Amino acid sequence: MNAQAKLPADWRPLNNNLSRGHGFEPLRIEGRLPEGLHGTLYRNGPGLFELHGKRLRHAFEADGVISAVRFGGGAAQGAARVVETDGLKRERAAGRRLYGSGAPWLTRLYHQLKGESRNPANTSVFWHGGQLLALCEAGLPTVLHPETLETLGETTLDGALLGTFSAHPHRVNARRTTYNFGLRYGRVTTLDVYAMPDGEPVKRLCAIPLDAPVMLHDFIVTERHLVFFVSPAVVQVFKAMLALGDLASLFKWEPERGTEVIVVPIDAPDQPRRFTTEAFWCFHPVQGVSLANEQIQVDYVRYPKLNLNELAKETDDVSAESDAGRIHRATLNLAAGTLSSEELWDQGCEFPRVHPDREGGTAERIWTVWGAKEQGIARLDWREGRHRGWVPPSHWRCSEPVPVKRGPEEQDVWALTLIYDGHQQVSGVGVLDGERPEDGPVGVAWFDHAVPETYHGAWVG
Repeated sequence: MNAQAKLPADWRPLNNNLSRGHGFEPLRIEGRLPEGLHGTLYRNGPGLFELHGKRLRHAFEADGVISAVRFGGGAAQGAARVVETDGLKRERAAGRRLYGSGAPWLTRLYHQLKGESRNPANTSVFWHGGQLLALCEAGLPTVLHPETLETLGETTLDGALLGTFSAHPHRVNARRTTYNFGLRYGRVTTLDVYAMPDGEPVKRLCAIPLDAPVMLHDFIVTERHLVFFVSPAVVQVFKAMLALGDLASLFKWEPERGTEVIVVPIDAPDQPRRFTTEAFWCFHPVQGVSLANEQIQVDYVRYPKLNLNELAKETDDVSAESDAGRIHRATLNLAAGTLSSEELWDQGCEFPRVHPDREGGTAERIWTVWGAKEQGIARLDWREGRHRGWVPPSHWRCSEPVPVKRGPEEQDVWALTLIYDGHQQVSGVGVLDGERPEDGPVGVAWFDHAVPETYHGAWVG
């Protein structure tokens, strides 16, 4: 084991095609899985980078791969499949790339002018109304069969969606409602805000015109407000219309615009509050709470700017600490139109999650991928000013931790993370005890192959 630990890790399978698609089959168990863990962890991320001998230049363009690990009785079964979207089917039938940076410029321009695009469905998964949906902010939801992972096609959720649908729905438990948004690009870019009440049809709450065509990845919910940090990552319209360059080159950081804060009152969505503050970028918030005196508190992972090339570059070295995000706490004063922000934790981190019962509220414990070098898992107890974390072996790399409720207390969870072993070139889901995450996984359910790097997951119990 010591000799093997000195071998260089091979990270290439994280950015290569899924080697084998398959339905549920038994997984190899290392350690011991909790007997009481029953349900399925679904995850999504880019997993088809090369097709017909042409490789895409950016991971965000790659078609999605859905992985699933089903737990029960101390055992686990796993499945993994490429999301076979309509665009991918057209490319398979044509025998060549038609869209994106893997296609010749004239080819992608032709399809752009025809109004065709390819929805990679590669960012997250969402369980809604008995359906498993693959989400990507560039398109509509894609319905998957939860038992086979077969692709069933895009949906407008019974005609409710007017355009794209973000990969980051957020739930407010007190309202028994999940919220999301989408962007419609045109002469004026429009922010559509949606509500999905339990057992009721999806409805559009409001449509807000934006000052520029921007990239908007995620948002914040409280029990009374929806908060959007509209940062100045501006679409280069000329390049986009002519299908020039790769995905990263289509966005320009324009800090002189600042970041616009848009606050939508849930009970009065036609009365949004708007103001501008200094430029910053946020991929993923943690949580928010509406306070007295027209103030809102938001915890979020803050970056000084957006750098798409840095985030998705392909490299064997995953140890670079470059512009890592930090958890901040912002206080929004709606009356004054101001935002003040302070660093809550000085460690680089991303993909924050909280106890499922505390979503849309105030969690005191935040789960996150910790550090660019170690790629470990940490539980930040912000009120106590300390964290408990697990640093994996140097040839392992972890993904977003998904807390699975085990009891009423915040730390009473199982934290599930997809692990890649750079020596064996295999992936598996590790189960950490929320009480003692620093001890590492109590058990790991291993595939016999690598799962390309995933972004977000959902637990269906």
